[in-house]
Amino acid sequence: MHLVWLYALSAAPLLAETPNVAQLSPTTLTVLSAGGSGGVSSGRYAWELLRSIGEQPSLSVEEVRLIHGVAAQGPWTLVADDNYVQSLLIALGQMSACSTIGETISPSGPNEALLFGTNPPPSWALNLRSAQTQTPLTVRRCPGATLYGPAEGQPDPSLGAWELRQGLRMTVRDGERGPADLTVVGRPTQEASRTHARALRFLEEHPDAIVVNAGNSLDGASSVVDGALSYHRPTGLRALSEARPDAYLPGLNELAAGPRAFLDEARPYDLPLLATNWSSTDPALALPASVMVQRGGARVAVLGVLDPALMERLPSMAADGVTLTDPVAALNAEISRLQALPEPPDAVLLLTTAPAALQDQLRRKVRGADLLIGDSSFATLRVASETWVMRPTARAEKGAAVTLPLDGLLSVSLVVDPDAHRVLEVKAEPLLVRGDAAVDPATTAAITAVRAELYPDLDRPLLPAPPEGPAAAWTSASFGQLVCEVVRERTGAELVVLAPRPTPRVPPGPLTALAVGDALATLERLEAHPVPADRYADLLNALPAVDLVTCGSVPGAAFPLAGGRPLDTSRTYTVVTTDLTRQSTALGALLKAGPPPRPLDPRGPVPLQLTLHAAVMDTLSEAVAADGPNAAMQHYLVERPKAIDPLWLLRVRGLSFESTRFDGVNDPTPFASVPETLAVSPSSFTLSTAADLSLEYGSAAWAWDLRGRGAYSVVRTSDAAQEASDDWRLSTSLVSRRLTLPGAPGAWAPYGELLYDSEWTPTDDGAGAQNPRQADLSVALGLGAAPTRTLRRLRLGGFANRDLNQLSTKPTELGLRLDLEASQRLGEVARLSALGDVMVFASTANDDPSDLRLRAWGELRLSLPLARWLEVSVYSQGFVIYGRHPDNEVWGFASTTGATLTASGSATLGR
Repeated sequence: MHLVWLYALSAAPLLAETPNVAQLSPTTLTVLSAGGSGGVSSGRYAWELLRSIGEQPSLSVEEVRLIHGVAAQGPWTLVADDNYVQSLLIALGQMSACSTIGETISPSGPNEALLFGTNPPPSWALNLRSAQTQTPLTVRRCPGATLYGPAEGQPDPSLGAWELRQGLRMTVRDGERGPADLTVVGRPTQEASRTHARALRFLEEHPDAIVVNAGNSLDGASSVVDGALSYHRPTGLRALSEARPDAYLPGLNELAAGPRAFLDEARPYDLPLLATNWSSTDPALALPASVMVQRGGARVAVLGVLDPALMERLPSMAADGVTLTDPVAALNAEISRLQALPEPPDAVLLLTTAPAALQDQLRRKVRGADLLIGDSSFATLRVASETWVMRPTARAEKGAAVTLPLDGLLSVSLVVDPDAHRVLEVKAEPLLVRGDAAVDPATTAAITAVRAELYPDLDRPLLPAPPEGPAAAWTSASFGQLVCEVVRERTGAELVVLAPRPTPRVPPGPLTALAVGDALATLERLEAHPVPADRYADLLNALPAVDLVTCGSVPGAAFPLAGGRPLDTSRTYTVVTTDLTRQSTALGALLKAGPPPRPLDPRGPVPLQLTLHAAVMDTLSEAVAADGPNAAMQHYLVERPKAIDPLWLLRVRGLSFESTRFDGVNDPTPFASVPETLAVSPSSFTLSTAADLSLEYGSAAWAWDLRGRGAYSVVRTSDAAQEASDDWRLSTSLVSRRLTLPGAPGAWAPYGELLYDSEWTPTDDGAGAQNPRQADLSVALGLGAAPTRTLRRLRLGGFANRDLNQLSTKPTELGLRLDLEASQRLGEVARLSALGDVMVFASTANDDPSDLRLRAWGELRLSLPLARWLEVSVYSQGFVIYGRHPDNEVWGFASTTGATLTASGSATLGR
């Protein structure tokens, strides 16, 4: 809960000590605040025992494990034998079968109680700083559980009378004395039921109190039911209604499903909502800017502001027609309006759950406010009291409001002068709600009913202790990285970007599914953003400046990788994030940066119809069920970040086709002298086509491809045909990424390739006869360099080639081969690429003029993408040959230059 209470009392004794105010009629108002609790999930387990053990050098924790099969009712505690909730619920139905088996002493304190069964507690347990109380207990054996409590009496067996709590199963060693096993039963501080009970007692003591609520008093998303609001929200709303608030500012948790949904949800409870910087296009969603409350002759104006950043965190705000305006301007305008009333307020109270930076703006720029309740960093658990005596100032003068905390119940006495309309004194006294405080029975019963229904399915081990050791705690960094890798595996993304996760509020040791779900209590939905390779590289370079959790690619790396592979300029990569991360961090702007998308480029975001909660919980659960918690953690924190996932890819390096038919005039003779090409040119047919396609597969161990290349260009007239190009090749290659050769550099791996080289039509020998159609089959073995961002392929090896048309007359040719492919981005969009294929042949015993010593082909291409799969290119190709027979030992050169509109790109076929 997040409540503020004000009540009016006479203050004559206090004001008798204040000079020059005898003529006034001052009134004391008391404010009681509890803020930012988050609802039922507000209960915090301090686990002070762990710190106490750390203070004794002889003690060491060998094992610690969170358990949920623990229930408490006043002095009674029930612990399931197997520590699971389901067994505990069964035992609660068989309480009549319990029988006494012994006595024990329980060292305990405000935050926890230590149970050793019927064994006497070891000496170290009696000397712990956190457990100075030694409580005698009777131990009773129940079906499937053990009951600890007083010697006399019996607990109420009904489920609603019990409170389900967290506990620890621990093994502690005291030097050489051997280990001791124990159960630690936690007592939650600032727990919702106890806080509500304390609030109701306060109202009984001060029936004229003014009650206000500063927001974030409800649970937001459910931690156990995916995509749903917390099942505790009705309980929280009922508790708030019972506190009879005079003003209530909704916060992030209240608005988790949107303004309209919350107002509909809260309407049956008749809560007086307000928000000063709230603007709505729908009158049904309008909220008052302030509430004026009158008690004991004093008037208190209550205002409240929400952080405008919620517009980004909650897209439903804009969707429902609600806008959060500038808080400073809204507050100053409303305070000025209130001060202009015939009866202005005697005190102005501001409520907010905004972050520290915005609160600083409110303190410096808002005029006329007396109190600002919203500081979540104030240590209410340590401070006993603090007093401010106020100097007289006019409302219009600059003066920062007294800032009061949110964390816990806080009683604040305000001495106000109704005649002068100002605050004279402020005294703050925190009210600590400890774990041994009394609960509100109705609230506890409602909370227990929900937990009894939902907890059993998730009360199971999910994560082991973190890699640092069995007694280590999961940190925000390690937990966030694990969540990131789980999402990456679930979605198949090359890059996952998430907002930093809060540190899980759990003790050291393994985590249950309940604990993990609690850390993922959010309605965030996953979305995919297709990002072309050039913009992907820019995104990686920009990410180090932003505090975000990433996995799949290392931001800012000199040689960026995507899923363990160098960036491929032809690919479009998938970046997965959540709607909240995109809207509430700099990631949204980074995804929009760079050149505008090209036609046919895939656009994002693409909703994945999957919540962050479901992606992590389902994937982790499947991994744990298959391999166990330890193997799952090893996979996601150690193996997964280095893994190269299998990938099927269809790559189109170039695909173009042109067909032209020209029909000349029927008889060009009469027009021979006409200076018009179309009048005298013969009919012709031109065909030009080129293709380079490959099917590729890559994994951590192998890289395989099946590649087809072809080019054909011919101009036919009625008299002759002239071919400009005629060639086709079919090849397949296999690269071993794990097998290394002795002495080979680390970046090189062995490869093998089978290549068939032929042509569409045979060539003419110049004397009217046709040469045999080319039909060369070659096998190459060598080393291939690991791909980099620029160098896509570099292979050097030896080959054996056989002319299949001359098997009886030509021997097998041997030689060396170099295969090269590179690509480099130029500026924002242009790309320069190069292809090369060089073959050097050794001599044979029966060389003839058809044999070559050197055959080299290369291409240099400058491309400008026009659309997805389409680019315009200018290119230059060169062909060099040199013979090895005396008749052809000369250099031959050929070249082609041109411009073309080409289809190119790559598509992922599967993983």
